[in-house]
Amino acid sequence: MPLTFERLGKTVVARWEPQRGENVPRGSALRDELEACDFLDYYFLEEAWQGFFELICSYPDRPLSQAIAEARDCVLSLEISKDKMNAWLSLIPAYGGRKPLLDDLIFLLREQKVSFGVLPEVLEQLLKATEPMRVLIAQGELPEDGEDARFEALVAEPLQPGSPFLREDQRVDFHNLQIMTTVEVGRPLMRRSPPLPGKPGLNILKRQVSQRKGLDLPFGPCRGAEIAPHDPNLLQASIAGRIRVRSNTIHVEPVFEVSEIGPGTGDIRFPGTVLVNGNILQGYALEAQGDIWVDGTVEAAWIKAGGNLVARQGLVGNRHSRIVTSEMLECRFVEHCQILAFKSIRVSDMVIHSHLRSCQEVVVGLLAGKGQIAGGTVTAGQRIQARIAGSASNTRTVLEVGVDPILQMQQNRLKKRLEYYRQKLEKVGEALIYARVRKTGGDLLATLEALREQLLLKVYELGEQEAQLKPPDFKGKIVITDHIYAGVTIRIGGYARTFEKDFSGATLYVDSQKQEIAIGSVRL
Repeated sequence: MPLTFERLGKTVVARWEPQRGENVPRGSALRDELEACDFLDYYFLEEAWQGFFELICSYPDRPLSQAIAEARDCVLSLEISKDKMNAWLSLIPAYGGRKPLLDDLIFLLREQKVSFGVLPEVLEQLLKATEPMRVLIAQGELPEDGEDARFEALVAEPLQPGSPFLREDQRVDFHNLQIMTTVEVGRPLMRRSPPLPGKPGLNILKRQVSQRKGLDLPFGPCRGAEIAPHDPNLLQASIAGRIRVRSNTIHVEPVFEVSEIGPGTGDIRFPGTVLVNGNILQGYALEAQGDIWVDGTVEAAWIKAGGNLVARQGLVGNRHSRIVTSEMLECRFVEHCQILAFKSIRVSDMVIHSHLRSCQEVVVGLLAGKGQIAGGTVTAGQRIQARIAGSASNTRTVLEVGVDPILQMQQNRLKKRLEYYRQKLEKVGEALIYARVRKTGGDLLATLEALREQLLLKVYELGEQEAQLKPPDFKGKIVITDHIYAGVTIRIGGYARTFEKDFSGATLYVDSQKQEIAIGSVRL
């Protein structure tokens, strides 16, 4: 064939030396001839080869030569990212020339000062590459940013305020609507986790990369809470009340204000003061450790105040409702109520068919009110004052002073306990007599004797407590300034007097000499 190939240095030259009778070969045949000469791994110059073939076709009788392939060494280049955290190596493989060596790759990395995060498995991959490629050859260690101080609430507000509480028996409690979360003094509220510093990184040049350090955030301003004295990262309640959770603090509000207590709120139990701008509806309960202020009317509800109870309108009750206050009660009128006040009761207008008990005094008729007590029983530890006692229909009305309601309740409870143990002692005594008559075994007899001794000691202790609860001698008085109707009964200490006919205003007290209730002029 007139076509031959010759290696000249790093170049492969094709020569065309025509002979008579030879036809111009096809392009594919020429390519097959090149492969047969073992120059396939050289870099083939496609355009030169195409031009050479066209010359042969155009001038088949002329001797022609053309460089159509060349040996090329591998080409390596390294690209480093701006942040010096990554390096990419680009490789053009060798074509009949010098192939890459591991030393070449290491030299290139060292030349660019890449000394950290080199990926060994990628180096092996590059040494075996037969196609152009660009790969990540080195990767730095990213810094780990720190964490800001975190705040974890240890108490939570209701997720769905106003939702009825579901009991264990799957019954819905519409009196417990979970409208708020309350806490007592000293309750842990929020935990602060100190910031974390994080960890610095290293770039591929083995230089430290700074991390973002966590911010040392303090607790936010708070009301009703304080830093725990034993733990600077703990927020605790300094007062009792309702919580308000914020992102970095919790407020405790000592006052709960509500428009009305009824189906929209359910029963309320609050460790502070409660302000009711409207009414307290029938059948609902309100218990507060502080004061209770009601702008409207209390309608047959169950009320317990740890402080004062002030109802700007009145109190209307029934046989199921109860009102208890540890301080003073003040309202405009009282009707069909059962009330216990540890201090005083002050009613501006009327008390109708109610049972009032006060450890100090009951005053009915403040300022311009009617000041009438009609029906029921009013008991005070020291003094009762009203303008009118009883009614024109001679309604049975009892006014009693010199009785401490709290002491009276303690005495009643003590009497019940004393009676219980006395009955038990009597039964043990009967059993003991029976055992002795029947000459029962010694173990049972010893047990009954020991039980009898225990009961005797218990009865003696309760008797001593009962003696200590005897009220001291007391001289109380009842002052009715305007009128006393027939049917009114007065009790002072152990003395009683019932008015059979109407009487004008008077001061009622015990005459120590005559040992009876005396009637004197009005003295406030």
